[in-house]
Amino acid sequence: MNLAYELILPSEGLSENSLSPVIMLHGRMNSKKTWKKFAPEIAERTKRQPEAVEKLIVEDMDTKDYPEFAKQAHLGKINILRESLTAIPPNADEMTARKAVLNFLQEKLNRDPMQPKKSSIYGLEELPIKKEGNSYVWQANLDIVEDTFVKDAFNKKLSGVYNGKSLFLYGKESFFNV
Repeated sequence: MNLAYELILPSEGLSENSLSPVIMLHGRMNSKKTWKKFAPEIAERTKRQPEAVEKLIVEDMDTKDYPEFAKQAHLGKINILRESLTAIPPNADEMTARKAVLNFLQEKLNRDPMQPKKSSIYGLEELPIKKEGNSYVWQANLDIVEDTFVKDAFNKKLSGVYNGKSLFLYGKESFFNV
C-alpha cells in the first residue's frame, strides 16, 4: 500500500542531533490535511526528526473488534457520506460544496430534532472532500473502507507489542469504548 505523507521540518532543517519523530496518523475517514494545521507548530517546537519512536499518543481510536451492529452502523454512515455529495449544487465552488455537504450531514445525522445541533468535528477547510473533474469526492476511498467492513478486515488478530510509553486520549463524549 502506498502511504501519502508529508515531512514537515523545523525552520532550521535537519540536524545531526535529531530526536525521535512526531508521527501523526489520521483515521480511516480523514486525510493528512486533518493534522496539517498542527504539524508545523509541533515540528518547530520539538525539532524532532524520524529515527525511532519512543512514545505513542493515540487520540480517539477503537482498540476492540467491531460487533456486527457497529459494522452495520458504519456501513450506513458510508452510504450517507456518498449521498451527501448529491447535496452539492452544480458548478459549486469549493466552499459552497463544503457547506452543502456539512449541512446535509448535520441534518441527516441529527437524530433528535429537539436537540441543538452539535458543532461539527470539521471546520469547513478540513472537510475531507476534493474536486475531481466536474464533481466532488470524499478524500477517503469509501469503496475500500466499505470493503474492509464487509470482509471483516478490521477484526484481525494483531501480534506484537509496543512496550514504550503510551498515552490514549478520549474526548468526554467519545463513542469509543476502550
